[in-house]
Amino acid sequence: MEDTDFDIAMDRLLEGSACSSWNALANFLSVSPAAIAQARRLKKGIPANWLLTLLHKSMVNPDWVIGESSAKYLQEKNPTPKEMLTDLVRMHAAIS
Repeated sequence: MEDTDFDIAMDRLLEGSACSSWNALANFLSVSPAAIAQARRLKKGIPANWLLTLLHKSMVNPDWVIGESSAKYLQEKNPTPKEMLTDLVRMHAAIS
């Protein structure tokens, strides 16, 4: 993930969580503020568990966060197990 793409993804994570600060985001994600600071410093990618927490709490599309979709929110649907697995593998590849 390019540095610019990472910065955009972090800003979208902040926006999608409706948090106004990095400390608030840490609280929202149930991680330490140091974890947020480290991720912002290293810029290696958004941890998958952060994307899943955002999805679970706010129905924000993880693909929107990482810039692979223009749809900010997911619509409710009943995906097949194969579709869910494909989406998880694709998300993991995008953030690794």
